[in-house]
Amino acid sequence: MGSSLTFGADIDGILVDRAVLDIPLQANDRVPRNYDPLETAGKLGTLITELLPYGSVTIDHVAAMLRMSRRTLQRRLRDFGFAFEELVDDVRRVEAIRRVALGEQSAMEIAFMLGYSEQAHFTRAFRRWTGLSPREYTRRT
Repeated sequence: MGSSLTFGADIDGILVDRAVLDIPLQANDRVPRNYDPLETAGKLGTLITELLPYGSVTIDHVAAMLRMSRRTLQRRLRDFGFAFEELVDDVRRVEAIRRVALGEQSAMEIAFMLGYSEQAHFTRAFRRWTGLSPREYTRRT
């Protein structure tokens, strides 16, 4: 199928063979053939961990950094049985327990590294995750 341009024609348009119109579109939101959910989960966890110290981690920001739409990210998270907020909370939980167990930072430093605006919010979340305050957890480990 060749193409030719005609300038100054009475009608602007493009002629397309009907067979071409029957070809399914390749949408950006479709999962690629080599899509590995575990690799995506690892990338998400790493990205969220890196973004936490800078404040609020939003699904729109993370999706943009992964070069995908918000909806695609939501679908992929659903593949793992997660909502975005649950994933952020889980990343915070794992990182908080790791940092508290190391004992190299104060609760306030850890709180800010995990994106909490106040230490009290971090302590409340830590108690929800472990049943203990960061100080109590350090004493028991």
